[in-house]
Amino acid sequence: MANFFKKFIELSAKEGKHTQFPSTVGKTILQIYQLDKWRWNLLLCFSTTAAIMEPVIMWFLGKFIDNISTGKLSPENALTSPYFLFVIFMFLIIIPVFDSIENFIQNMLITTRSVQRTRFRAMNYLTRQSVDFFSNEMAGRLASKAFEFSRAAGDLMLTLMTQTWYVLAFFLGTLAFCINAHWMLGLVLLGWGAVSISLIAFFTPIIARRSTQTVESYSTAMGRSVDILSNISLTKLFSRPESENIGFMGLLNEHVYNVFHKNKAVTTAVALIYLTNGIFVAGIIFLAIWQWTNNIIPIGVIVALFPLVLRIRVQTDWLFMQASMLSEQYGSVLNGIEVLQRPFTVLDKPDAQALQPVKGNIKFENVNFTYPSGRQIFNGLTLEIPEGQKVGLVGPSGAGKTTLVNLLLRFYDLDSGHIKIDGINIDEVTQDSLRAQISMVTQEPALLNRSILENLKYGNIEATQEQIEHAAQQAAAHEFIPHLKDTDGRTGYQAHVGERGIKLSGGQRQRIAIGRLILKNAPIMLLDEATSALDSDVEAVVQEQIYPLMENRTVIAIAHRLSTLIRMDRLLVMEDGRIIEDGTHAELLAQNGLYFRLWHRQSQGFLPED
Repeated sequence: MANFFKKFIELSAKEGKHTQFPSTVGKTILQIYQLDKWRWNLLLCFSTTAAIMEPVIMWFLGKFIDNISTGKLSPENALTSPYFLFVIFMFLIIIPVFDSIENFIQNMLITTRSVQRTRFRAMNYLTRQSVDFFSNEMAGRLASKAFEFSRAAGDLMLTLMTQTWYVLAFFLGTLAFCINAHWMLGLVLLGWGAVSISLIAFFTPIIARRSTQTVESYSTAMGRSVDILSNISLTKLFSRPESENIGFMGLLNEHVYNVFHKNKAVTTAVALIYLTNGIFVAGIIFLAIWQWTNNIIPIGVIVALFPLVLRIRVQTDWLFMQASMLSEQYGSVLNGIEVLQRPFTVLDKPDAQALQPVKGNIKFENVNFTYPSGRQIFNGLTLEIPEGQKVGLVGPSGAGKTTLVNLLLRFYDLDSGHIKIDGINIDEVTQDSLRAQISMVTQEPALLNRSILENLKYGNIEATQEQIEHAAQQAAAHEFIPHLKDTDGRTGYQAHVGERGIKLSGGQRQRIAIGRLILKNAPIMLLDEATSALDSDVEAVVQEQIYPLMENRTVIAIAHRLSTLIRMDRLLVMEDGRIIEDGTHAELLAQNGLYFRLWHRQSQGFLPED
């Protein structure tokens, strides 16, 4: 049975194709409905039927009481009356069956799938954003918004489609019963509904606004907590736990302040609906009894009407009690939309093709680039790197070295100009296929909180254990990997490295990253301070392993330690976004220019941070 329903709840990769989220909460809810239309329609059908059944049962019960009170039904025949049998049949069989089916649909076909699908789509959307997007956001805040958005959207949809719709259907069924009994009863009930709807319409925007502020302050506090915990070593190094906690307390106080004002609005609304319900319940009961005493309606109407009216009062009270939750859900969805509606700044063209394996000829043609912050880096940069050439980038910090590499990876789009690989404009191909042709090791290697094996296989998901160990040996990482053990007892290649690889030393993280580069085996290799975290002995070993890998590849290496670039075919000296010197190590020394000065100024092989 479980395997049969598994196909109805499992997600697939194609679920992520709907990456664009609507711009409003209403459109978001509608999209969630459309993606699982048959499930929601089935739930709606059973929910509506269950709501209408109660007034119908009460109508039959009223008829049963009328027949007894008027003598049409004798006591000895009461238990065999069709009205009585219908009521018993409904209570014993139909209602339990309907409730069970509705619960099954909700829990098995919708709840287990809808929220997770929305989370998958949200994560799919976020991971396709540009690098610049994440440079302006805290990861914890984004994760909080995405997960809260998904949960709230699912809960909001479920509340509207079941509980809120149930109350509405029940009210309409009871209204039909009252109108059938006497138009005055229907008129009073209609007035009750009108006043309740007016109160909802008045307070909902207020509560929703307060809820949005509450959710935003929650996400900010959550983002700060993740930021603190992710950088706990820095926090302790500078003895800042107390000041960080005080700052976090300030964010929590802001959140509490927002919660207080939201709850104040909810409490006021609930108090007014309690008062309204009390007035209308008393009024409709008084009217019904007056009509009965004047022989306008039979006793059966009284018997059936009282439980229906009391049910409406309870449901209306409950609905307003849910106002806080509904508004919070609304606020969470609205807060999430603000992030998930931000357009992609780097997009594949509709007709973009996959970049086929390249030889590695790279051209920058009259490239102009300005960061979104407004800082211009390149103005008319032109550069050609022939296939297989090993190029070192030299220059002070801020010269544009890393920016040049990032543009080659198409982390940003150009203001104007072109970047071509083997004569193919990189903005004419898909980003994934472009980056598949490039391997890179950065100054601060990024590791996932997973096993050593998984981090290495990031370079080649199909790599065998033998290939992985060989790559680790080439990167001088195999010597320490077998001795690793995490807190859960996993050892060697199965040991987990902690968040951002915190359980490893800087040099160990760098060697894992180099092993990953080796496994990727791409024709273009980028090294951004690839050995900066290694001690001299290990650096020498790793470099001796890396140099053979450079054969038949185009290499761009960035290093402040100039001694690591001497063996490059060509060195480019950059300053203020311009290439001011171009040649081999010996040629540049002979020019007696900036490279010459940098070479003679460095201390123990390091380039000063100008």
